[in-house]
Amino acid sequence: NWLGTEEERAAIRDDFARAADWSRREQRPILLGEFGAYDRAPMDARVRYTAAVARTAESFGWSWAYWQFDSDFILYDVDRNAWVEPIRDALVGIGVFTTHTDVGSPLLAGAATHYRTTGIYAVSGAGSNMRADRDEFHFVWRRMVGDFTIRAEAHFRGEGVDPHRKLGLMVRTSLEADSPHVNAVVHGDGLTSLQYRRSASGDTGEVKADLAAAEILELARHGDRYALSVARKGGDAVTLELDSIPLGRVVYVGLFVCSHNPEVIEEAVFQDVRVTMPGAPVP
Repeated sequence: NWLGTEEERAAIRDDFARAADWSRREQRPILLGEFGAYDRAPMDARVRYTAAVARTAESFGWSWAYWQFDSDFILYDVDRNAWVEPIRDALVGIGVFTTHTDVGSPLLAGAATHYRTTGIYAVSGAGSNMRADRDEFHFVWRRMVGDFTIRAEAHFRGEGVDPHRKLGLMVRTSLEADSPHVNAVVHGDGLTSLQYRRSASGDTGEVKADLAAAEILELARHGDRYALSVARKGGDAVTLELDSIPLGRVVYVGLFVCSHNPEVIEEAVFQDVRVTMPGAPVP
């Protein structure tokens, strides 16, 4: 089970760095011509490993090709005439993010699509809640180091079933259900807040914004401090802050949806999504 720890990812980088040294020394380009994940491994592990290899190869400027036996390293299922979507998305990415996955084993599987021509992300998810000591939701994510800002315009599709369905921006230590986290959340009934869990399996705290039904969310990390700015289109922004939330050097960052009802799928639309780091140009 490939967990995607920093040590596991460093092992990939170290192996590739040795090949990159040879490439520079011999003045020969590199094509990563074969890699894959055995389909009897857990899907989450396959997604983590596949995305890590592809993104690391790209960071060295290499092209790559995925290896597939007909029945063991499946990317395209010839029997169903369909892509294995989590592996496909792990390879090509999903917009500015690496991939998407369910967190907390919801009863119903979520999904995510990025429309390249418009930049819109359509994210659907189930899940009983994101509260107390564990979470269930669908997560579109990338791993990041250091300080950053993530911003999006977001709204639900449809009237919804439960008034506490949730959409928002998430920063968390791991993909475990009880992970420490900070998230910017808008509920179906309009409640807008900054939620957090300081330690694994700890209680979830909340700071409510003096603004309901926010349409624009911006969450910034500065060390262990988090600042949330929320607004409606054309309106003034309201800012909330949290101090001393140590989520670690490397975190998972992205978009989420939770239906607050294990037997229901809810969908949200995110647009004008930006992820920036200090000194980096705004895309």
